[in-house]
Amino acid sequence: VATSLALASNLTAQASARVSASNVAVRIEADRPVYHTGDVVKVRMTVQNMSGHPVRMFDGPHTLTSGFRVLDANAEEVKRVPYSGPPTGGGSFVNLRAGERKIFKGSGRHEWTNLRDWGYDLQAPGQYTLVGYLATFAKDARPDQRGVKSNEVTITITK
Repeated sequence: VATSLALASNLTAQASARVSASNVAVRIEADRPVYHTGDVVKVRMTVQNMSGHPVRMFDGPHTLTSGFRVLDANAEEVKRVPYSGPPTGGGSFVNLRAGERKIFKGSGRHEWTNLRDWGYDLQAPGQYTLVGYLATFAKDARPDQRGVKSNEVTITITK
């Protein structure tokens, strides 16, 4: 069973429209495919409203709005490390217009975030798969709609 990061994003459609995984898409990127041991792995997460109507969502610290899951070459989840970035808190609700994209900014509000700030410190050489998640906690969401999964990104750590 996969363990995901604590997520506290709220995606709710305006009026009576319902939010589902088909209404928003989440994309993650790494700033490059290969890193050396000790390099900072930088990642970026973008959400796009794929519906024809506005979606209201919480825009706050990355540790509250989204998360990552990192798997090693054996598809085992990598052990997380405690968050050591600046304090998180605050945020506000924003409306994402139909088709609009929003980059989730991490600690320091930068669009490229150190993967360690998400709880992963990849020091061992190997191949890793990154998957991002955005939580949806709409009151009427079915259990399969409570999280939106991103694409997968594979990176390699070398000596």
